[in-house]
Amino acid sequence: MGRIRSLLTTTIFLIIFLEIFANISLSNGESTSPWTTEEPMPVACGGFKAVVVDSTIYLFHLNQTYAYNPPNWTVKTSMLTPRGSFALAAYQNKIYCIGGATNFPSSVNEVYDSSTDTWTSKAPMPTARLYIDANVVDGKIYVISGDVQDHRWPNLVGNYELSNVTEVYDIATDTWTTKAPIPNATSKYASAVVDDKIYIIEKYTQIYDTKTDTWSVGAPPPHSVDFAACAAIQGLEQPCIFVIGGRRDEGLETSYNQIYNVKNDSWSFGTALPTARYDMATAVLDGKIYTIGGTIGSFYNIAQLNVTEMYDLQKDPVITLLVLSSASPIPASSSPTPSVPEFPTLVIVPLLLSIFSAVLVRYRKTKSRPTLMY
Repeated sequence: MGRIRSLLTTTIFLIIFLEIFANISLSNGESTSPWTTEEPMPVACGGFKAVVVDSTIYLFHLNQTYAYNPPNWTVKTSMLTPRGSFALAAYQNKIYCIGGATNFPSSVNEVYDSSTDTWTSKAPMPTARLYIDANVVDGKIYVISGDVQDHRWPNLVGNYELSNVTEVYDIATDTWTTKAPIPNATSKYASAVVDDKIYIIEKYTQIYDTKTDTWSVGAPPPHSVDFAACAAIQGLEQPCIFVIGGRRDEGLETSYNQIYNVKNDSWSFGTALPTARYDMATAVLDGKIYTIGGTIGSFYNIAQLNVTEMYDLQKDPVITLLVLSSASPIPASSSPTPSVPEFPTLVIVPLLLSIFSAVLVRYRKTKSRPTLMY
């Protein structure tokens, strides 16, 4: 029993020392959150898109064009046809703004030359649509699904219905072609490209193979959201798509940070978005995800934000533990991680388990020894 008491005493002192060391480290160090607040955009708005060209983030909304080279914001020439909820894609230093809505769904296709700060018109999209994304693969821009004018009310503003059309714009020839329709028509979705495949994510995960012109279905996200931000990161050990924020079925903003592991077809959660919102712009710059602007509230009680928050993946231990390791993915029924565990949680708890396991094993061995008779 003397040895057991000695081991227990040593364990208690070790725990106290580690707690003190952890608290000192946290009090002297900087915040461990992978999210930081950056310079806000000049105006509050939602329902717009962003892309990166030459290390600068460009944002477009209605009659506004902004260039963001952190931490500086500058105003650029507005697009020719002011509109919202359009598709946006960048290719060879030029940015294509396609579709969207003025009063009715639009088919306008306008290109912005970031080197000259000028706009030109291109061949219009065959099917006028809004609430769409655009993705570039091999010099072609893919615009998938979205909302079209309700055929029953062709002259009624704001009445839409879903379209399952897939249309492809060839930049070199300034022409459009039609491809295989999406199996489940959707709009207000998140989308990204990984290895020539386009991932359309909202209630479902629908995958379009641009090489074979075929569709398949992946694991659905744990939480169905629309108007979510989206970014594909391929520099990780395994390529991942981040679906950030968004709007729940009841119309309220979320702070979800849902991570889709493309190779494993599985979902996990990263550290939650600090400011819950939806319908924001997202861009990846230097391996970091910038989330800009957005909307909160529902129905007639909504507000738009000018907040800019940057997500540094390398500082998120959740990603290290759940995405890059061989750990099992979080099942779809789980809840998102609300915050990053602090140092004592990450280090001391596993250490405690290990120490007490050792104590228990030692105690059992001691109890199992036969009593020697002299």
